[in-house]
Amino acid sequence: MYGTLRRGQALHAHLLRAGVTFLDEGKILGRLYDLGEYPGAVPSKEEHEEILGELYRLGRPHEQLPILDEIEECDPEHPELSTFIRRRVDVRLRDGRTTRAQVYFLPHEPERAPRILSGDYAGWRGSAAS
Repeated sequence: MYGTLRRGQALHAHLLRAGVTFLDEGKILGRLYDLGEYPGAVPSKEEHEEILGELYRLGRPHEQLPILDEIEECDPEHPELSTFIRRRVDVRLRDGRTTRAQVYFLPHEPERAPRILSGDYAGWRGSAAS
């Protein structure tokens, strides 16, 4: 999770209610944008384009993924109608290890949203509020 579902952010309580377990912080390759009330990301292959987020374990993925899909307005059966699409990508953890995880991405690059060059939505929101 790279946005409003992260610890300390507006929607984190939804993760707690879904019963997921925090594992670690990590980074994925992508470009992050401020869409107003929440961020959105698009994948990248550029090593310098990283997004900071949190990795969570789903103990009951068949029950928990539909909850997360609903929060993220993701319909795997109809991606063309979805705000976000879910993809499996590599996540680099703080200790340098890499794992695979599901990440919610925008279906296309936003046209007018400001880019968050730091890749850290929480830091961006904190600096924007000051």
